[in-house]
Amino acid sequence: MTELKIGNKAKDFWTVNDSVLSFTGIAETPMTVELKITAQADSVAMGLLANARNNTLVYLQLAANTTNQAVTIDGTLPFQFIFVGAFNVASAFPFKDDQGIYATEFTLQSKFDATTGLSPYFQLDNDITGY
Repeated sequence: MTELKIGNKAKDFWTVNDSVLSFTGIAETPMTVELKITAQADSVAMGLLANARNNTLVYLQLAANTTNQAVTIDGTLPFQFIFVGAFNVASAFPFKDDQGIYATEFTLQSKFDATTGLSPYFQLDNDITGY
């Protein structure tokens, strides 16, 4: 099981003015990303457990694109989704049997990476010309 939650992208702001009955505008804020993954209890998963115990960052890149030639942008570029970010392993759940595989679930939470100066990054390529 994999679950991706994205939140806190924008917040409203208020001015100290009693003649204004609502918020004044919307500002972008650092987004929060939470990813829950179920992983086979092997050396990779135990590495995540070590990261959780030591409170160290994990770098993750997810990429998905279409291989169907009929579903492309201008007949040449595939639709694609790319996500890159630094995460802390927030929690690890007990081991369990998941479809015959000894597995465990981890919750990862996005963090600002001071070393690279980057927050989580998303890229979506499609053929929609505007929103």
